[in-house]
Amino acid sequence: MKRVAIIGSPGTGKSTFAKQIAEKIDLPLIHLDFYYHDKKHNYYTNKKAWRAKADSLAEYDRWIIDGNFGATMEKRLERADTIFYFDMPTYIALKGIIRRWLVTDKAGRSEMPGNWQEKPSFSLFWKVLWFRHNYASSTQQLLTRNNTKTIIIFKSHKQIATYLNHYE
Repeated sequence: MKRVAIIGSPGTGKSTFAKQIAEKIDLPLIHLDFYYHDKKHNYYTNKKAWRAKADSLAEYDRWIIDGNFGATMEKRLERADTIFYFDMPTYIALKGIIRRWLVTDKAGRSEMPGNWQEKPSFSLFWKVLWFRHNYASSTQQLLTRNNTKTIIIFKSHKQIATYLNHYE
């Protein structure tokens, strides 16, 4: 593995897995959320600049890139040799974001910029609630177009733990 893309719904454990697998396979880890939510670049409103930034990160030789961001996913998947897709039931993702809000509210998340304040968001809740409906088809199409790569689909946290245990 030289270039690893980790995609899927918010709240499914992508960032946690990214940190764990990065330690095991010794690749540089890039959290897209870290860049996207850094207020000094205003990527939230400047979509053209965001796409350019995400594409430039995918140009590196070796990486693990954690994050969905459907509008910038095609380039990452093209460049990746391994794709981990977190295709979990909606209730798992919803539990994950609620846990995130409760646990990281004060401590923050290491994969976020220093100026980021985690707070409950109806829009994130709604996105997770409708993630499978709104994004499953386009994600599946991208995976099909990249079917010569190693694609690993996780449908539960137990599958993730089993996978990581094989690296012990």
